[in-house]
Amino acid sequence: MKVEGGSLSATGAAGIYSYGIYILNGGFSISGDATQVKAIGGTATQNSSGVTCIANDGTNYTLTITGGTLNAKGGTSTESSSYGIYCKNDALTVNDGTVTAEGGTSSGSSSYGVYTENDNVVITGGALIATGGEAGLNSSGVYSQKGLQVEGGVLTASGDNYGVYTKTGITVNDGTVTAKGGTSTGSSSYGICCEDGALTVNSGRVDAVGGDTTGNPSYGICCEKGALTVNGGRVGADGGTSTGSSSCGVY
Repeated sequence: MKVEGGSLSATGAAGIYSYGIYILNGGFSISGDATQVKAIGGTATQNSSGVTCIANDGTNYTLTITGGTLNAKGGTSTESSSYGIYCKNDALTVNDGTVTAEGGTSSGSSSYGVYTENDNVVITGGALIATGGEAGLNSSGVYSQKGLQVEGGVLTASGDNYGVYTKTGITVNDGTVTAKGGTSTGSSSYGICCEDGALTVNSGRVDAVGGDTTGNPSYGICCEKGALTVNGGRVGADGGTSTGSSSCGVY
């Protein structure tokens, strides 16, 4: 699917599942400085998403934005998750333009601004603004089961639990990353969490802030099994106030 000019507005109504845009085995590209795409998921019992891209035929597809704007918002999910953008076996690549991804309310599970399963998030330019909504389990701005690579541009990510979460690590070669965890009373709050990988900053700027917590830790940056390596650029990491537990800038 390609949108190379003009505008596209797509909205899913209420259902068991609800999607603004759903693409199976095809990839999705947006280009053109004036192009506007808006995708809204409706209220759903199970998953709701603004944009969903799934590949199950063995081909490496991508959701690629090289210009214009994409506004993707998930609707309310009563029993499962809400996603602004959900990619399974598809990478999300932002080369230019502005992408705003917002997860909706999920009382039964999780809310993600951006969620990539089995693939990466790559930012070389433009701006990605990702926000996780109110959720019963997990609220994340960017949640990648693989990694995050920032070559330029701006990433702003926030969620009640994670600003940015990656399974395999983060590399920042240029650009600006701002990641904030929100206030949490039942779980930890992380600005940036690399579960199994490292955070490497070669240039650019990274600011990570954990939110205030009650009974659980707050971390600015947490690399559980990897390491933080700063070869250049600027990194700021601040834990929030933790009542009854610990606060750490870098863990």
